[in-house]
Amino acid sequence: MNILLIQTAWLGDNILTTPLVANLAKKNDVDVLTIPKCMQVYENNPNVKHIIAYDKHAKNKGIQGLRQIANQLSGHDYDAAIIPQKWWRSAIVAKLAGIPMRVGFNDAPAKSLYTHRVTYRNEEHDIIRLCELIKPLGVTPEIVSPTLYPSESDFFTIKEFIRLFHDRKTIAIAPGTAWETKRYPLFDKVAEIFTEKGFYVVAVGTESEKELCENVIKNSDGKVFTGKTILQTAALFTKISALVANDSGAGHIASGVGTPVISIFGPTTPEMGFYPWGKNNVIIQNQIECRPCSLHGSHKCPKKHHKCMRDIAPEVITDNIQALVK
Repeated sequence: MNILLIQTAWLGDNILTTPLVANLAKKNDVDVLTIPKCMQVYENNPNVKHIIAYDKHAKNKGIQGLRQIANQLSGHDYDAAIIPQKWWRSAIVAKLAGIPMRVGFNDAPAKSLYTHRVTYRNEEHDIIRLCELIKPLGVTPEIVSPTLYPSESDFFTIKEFIRLFHDRKTIAIAPGTAWETKRYPLFDKVAEIFTEKGFYVVAVGTESEKELCENVIKNSDGKVFTGKTILQTAALFTKISALVANDSGAGHIASGVGTPVISIFGPTTPEMGFYPWGKNNVIIQNQIECRPCSLHGSHKCPKKHHKCMRDIAPEVITDNIQALVK
């Protein structure tokens, strides 16, 4: 069968979809339709035949853009479309492209456009939920870890940077997220404690998060690693002892290369099923009654106290790291 996977959600969602891709590829040719900034998630992946860009916010924006991408897909003769994201746009694209079998979740607003509906299991991790989508194809899913595939070029790019570690155990801190309430506000204290304990600290983020990263290492001798690609960041994460991150894409990048992750959850909760997958990963959270206050986080705390993050002591984080990397 020729299978099209349509996943146009966030970075973390795409990384969590790679186990589904591995399952789909066992008996099928698999193409992936995703947004341009997430195409690297599938680069060098032996389970993916083609990666197709769906620039839904620019080039392919609106109804006309939707028709353009559907027309492009219609020439590929896909037998089935697997649609993890629940909203209308992905389902409409598959329908307009004339893909005969369309598989999605039974609680999706767009479920009327699916030919096969799979039960969305709220109580499970998202990897397990996503792998259920293969069952209508007559395949029993195998639960595997998410995987990213940095190239030799990605490792070459970071070669000079990792020399700064001087063989010290290195901790990376990723302070950014798209939502302010999901940002732990005391990462500078965490970095300071790590430095006192003899660790080297790297602050990691996007180019727009450079100032945020610089603030993290202001009291340490660490360095900032920003503006790099997803796979260059993944390559860096193979060279560190552990990553400390908010509930964000960075944690999923680290889990995609098997690096331990300390995840700090505030307005969101791990029970939603989107935490980084891995047996050595740790979740830190402050169990207060107003959590979760949002599915994705927000720009301001609804209660105006942000205790879910502010009341987590930096020492809780550093003690967990020491136990993890000893």
